[in-house]
Amino acid sequence: MNPVTKWKVGLQSAPWRPLTVDGDSYLLKSVADDHGYHVAISDLVSIWFEQLDADVFHARSKEVNPKVEAPVTRLIRHVSSFISTEPSKDAEFHFAKSSGEDESTQSVTLHLKTKLASLPYKWEFRLQQGNAGDVSEHVLCPLLLTAGELQRRTQELHQLLVKKDKEIAEYKSCGARITRRHLETSSFDAKVFDNEMLVSKNFTSLLESSPALCTESFSDVYKQVMMQHHRQHQQPDDVPDMDPLDEMMASYSQELPSSLVPGPSASSSYTYRLPASLVPSTVSGSDEPAAKRAFRSPPISPKKGTALTSPDKASPKKSPAKGKTSEAQSQEQELQRRLEIEERLKQQASKQKTKKKKIKL
Repeated sequence: MNPVTKWKVGLQSAPWRPLTVDGDSYLLKSVADDHGYHVAISDLVSIWFEQLDADVFHARSKEVNPKVEAPVTRLIRHVSSFISTEPSKDAEFHFAKSSGEDESTQSVTLHLKTKLASLPYKWEFRLQQGNAGDVSEHVLCPLLLTAGELQRRTQELHQLLVKKDKEIAEYKSCGARITRRHLETSSFDAKVFDNEMLVSKNFTSLLESSPALCTESFSDVYKQVMMQHHRQHQQPDDVPDMDPLDEMMASYSQELPSSLVPGPSASSSYTYRLPASLVPSTVSGSDEPAAKRAFRSPPISPKKGTALTSPDKASPKKSPAKGKTSEAQSQEQELQRRLEIEERLKQQASKQKTKKKKIKL
C-alpha cells in the first residue's frame, strides 16, 4: 500500500458542511478525486448517498449537458468544487424527491446549476436513501465521538489553567508584581466557570439557532477523531508495518521539490534510491543485498591503512580507461547526491518534530 495514500480520508472521516436548499437546512459531506466522487446529504433524520466513478460521470454529463465537451477530470473537479467546500453564491441547488420501490425509502435528486467557462452547466446528484445504520454510522456516532473529544480537551485546559495559577502564585511569592492591573485575573475555578457559562448570552443564543456543527474548528476536530477511529478499527492485516524513513517520505513528499521525491513506481527502500548501475540484485558470494553494502564503509587494515578488498575483486595493475573513470566518478556523485537528500529529509523531520513539541508546550 502506498504510504502517501494509506490514511486517505474516506466519506466517514469527511466533515459535514452546511447546505441550504429551497429554504431548508441540510448537512453535506463528500470526498472526490479525478476518478469520481462519494457524497452524502442528511437532515439529521435521514441520510442519502451517491457514489460515482469517472465512466458513469461522463455518461451522465453527456445526458444532462449534450453540448458540453470537456475532459472528464475537469468536469469532476468542477462539480466536486461545489460540494467539497461551502457552496458559492453562483451555484443554485434544488431538490426533487421521489418514493422508491419501498414506500419507506425515498430517492433524492439534487439539481445543481453552475457556469463552466462562462457557459451554463447542469448536474444532477441522484442519491439513494440509507438505512438507520447509516444514520448512526455517519451522523450519530461521529458526533458523539467528537463531543467526547471536545470534553476531554476542555478538561485538559482546566488542568492547565490550574497549573498556570500555581505558577503565577509562585512568581508572586518571589516578589513579582503585575504592572498593568487590567491584565490581572482571578484564580480559575471550574464550577464557577460552568455556572457563568450557563447564564451567558451566547449559551442562550446557541440554543435558539441551529447546531454549530460546521465551524472550522469543529470540522478539524471531527476529521481528526474519525481518522483516528478508522486507524484503531482497521484490521491488523490491512495495516502493513511502515519503515520510519517511509513515513518521513510520506510526510514531506507534498512539501519537497519534485526533484527530491521518488517517482510513483519507486520504493522507499535504499535499493531503489540508488542508480541501477550501483545496485545489482545481490553481491556474488553473499546473501546480503548490495543496497546495504553501498552505505557501508570498507574495512581498513590496521597496519597499512588501506581498504581491504577480496582477491577476485582486486583492482588491476593497469590504470583503467578514461571512459570507465568518468563513469565511476558520475556514480560516486550520484550516490553522494542521494545521501545528501537523505540527510536533508532527516533534518526536516527533526525540525518538524521540534515545532510540534513547541506547539504542545
